[in-house]
Amino acid sequence: MSLPFITLDLTPRFLTFYAAARHEPNPEQRWVSWQTRYAFAAVPPTPAGQAMARQLLDAAWPHYEAALPLIQRGAADLFADAEAELRRVQTLLETPNLLPTRVIGYVGAFENNASVARQGEVLNVCLPVETARETRLPLLAHELTHVVHCAAGGSDGEWTRSLASSLLAEGLAMRVTQQLFPDAPLAQVVGEAAWLAACAAKESALLSAM
Repeated sequence: MSLPFITLDLTPRFLTFYAAARHEPNPEQRWVSWQTRYAFAAVPPTPAGQAMARQLLDAAWPHYEAALPLIQRGAADLFADAEAELRRVQTLLETPNLLPTRVIGYVGAFENNASVARQGEVLNVCLPVETARETRLPLLAHELTHVVHCAAGGSDGEWTRSLASSLLAEGLAMRVTQQLFPDAPLAQVVGEAAWLAACAAKESALLSAM
């Protein structure tokens, strides 16, 4: 049976980059090789996003060696999990239709990040293969809710959107994740642990501002 989405496994591209840069001690040369051979990170498509990608690469570099066996397995398991979670989200929200969707398995920087962004007429769902499965499943539910939300006409999936649109989309994704994974920690429900921690550190100021 064919999957309900297109798949793109970027692990071979990463392995080509890593083989070329594995013994390169110069961070600048590694960055050049990354840009030439891999050039994929879950960051905004802006110069600031590229700076973030460089920081992520530098921080993750010492950890890739130990993760190689997992990376070499590719993204097939991730795609199977994505199909199962998509079916569950569609059943819960009673939305059987989809916009053209591509699930991308990539090698990230161990930040357990995931994202959905429109590219032309296609919605890209991006998830790192190194994320542990118990963390990956709630992340998939969260991100695939955005895909189903777009199909239902509630969101356009564009990178830049209004605050109201963001609140509705993220609120729906969190509530769906809570329904499907009632025991998941709040950080997994939100989908961005670092962002949640930053908000918690400023909770009083944020509430006062609101």
